Amino acid sequence: MLLLLSSCMLQSIYSVQVPCGQRYSPYENSKYGIENGREVDPTLLSSQTQSFPWLVKIVVVSPILELLCAGAIVTNTVILAPAHCLRGLPLESVRVLVGQQSGDGEDSSIQDVAYHIENLILHPNYNVTEPGNVADIAVVKLEPRRDFGPIKVGNFSSPVCLPGDARPSSNCQIAGWTVTTKAKGSLRSAVVAHTVDIVPNEKCARKLGDVTENDDVLCTSERCNRFVSGPIFCGGMNNVQVLGFPSSSGQWCNSGANTRVQQYKSWLRKTIEYLDADLVSLESDTVVEEDIEKLESIPAVGGCANNPCGQDANCWSGQADSFICTCTSRDKLKGNPYIKCVQCVYDSDCAGEQTCKDEKCGGRDEKVPQDFTQIGNDYYLISTEEMPWLQAQYDCMNRQG
Repeated sequence: MLLLLSSCMLQSIYSVQVPCGQRYSPYENSKYGIENGREVDPTLLSSQTQSFPWLVKIVVVSPILELLCAGAIVTNTVILAPAHCLRGLPLESVRVLVGQQSGDGEDSSIQDVAYHIENLILHPNYNVTEPGNVADIAVVKLEPRRDFGPIKVGNFSSPVCLPGDARPSSNCQIAGWTVTTKAKGSLRSAVVAHTVDIVPNEKCARKLGDVTENDDVLCTSERCNRFVSGPIFCGGMNNVQVLGFPSSSGQWCNSGANTRVQQYKSWLRKTIEYLDADLVSLESDTVVEEDIEKLESIPAVGGCANNPCGQDANCWSGQADSFICTCTSRDKLKGNPYIKCVQCVYDSDCAGEQTCKDEKCGGRDEKVPQDFTQIGNDYYLISTEEMPWLQAQYDCMNRQG
């Protein structure tokens, strides 16, 4: 069966037309990853999953559970990923986590579904003769699950388009996953993204010793933000294309260089067609349910491994051993995150007539609505029972005050 891939439509293995590159929520953050020569705080770059529904997490589950990199869905059984992320790893220790919608209506939520890797093909020019970073791209075939089958297309998981022949949109972002640790080394992942400007290939290619052809790289105007490592996507609400993938090289990062997907489009089409045409029966032995909740309790890795931040601060891991500390807890947004995060430092940090005493706001503001709790200058309704996010929004909006 022929698999047709175009810039606006993917022909799936079931001969069903599936639109690619469709966002289910607009990307509205205009921030760049580098401002005034410094990396922007990752807490300012958070994004909705529906803005990048093709983004998946690639993790290793042994010897410890660790987030490796971000990949991109291109069909309901195939993703693209950086080759350096998977090269040399035993595939039985790797999982691909795909966001899937659970439930309907107000009771709907997102959950990660873990897929085993059935097959992996690295580009033949990657690291073939000597160490280098050219052609750092791989095609990954996911093993369908007995319970979920292949990836179900929806608001939280849908394919991105490969580059087309026309000039791509100048509306581009880098999106990926970052991890934040708090308290006793618990780990959570979140989508982060920032705007990028694409510049001529030679701008960064001439700075790289392992690049002989300018078309091998995709250049951005600024160096990378080490806390947002992921593919480059370009487009508005529809026909979004994946144009680049990050490298593991510090020199490429500092030069704003990425693997240029357009250069390898012909190889990608043939490889995806080959892998997607060889669908494994859903009746075959598949995976045992993975405990995705481990992502919230595994030891921290990288720069955050030694708990370098102050009390009640979050630690964000970047590439290599880099890290940044921030005060992001809803009730402790002030202070020095490398020493201690507190509710207030000055009276001006408190709302209304409250004053700051012993790093806490004292006295109740008469303007606080009934049943709400005042935290800094904001008011929160804290529920005593767990409920889906949509239901919580509905319940909050229908209260008086």
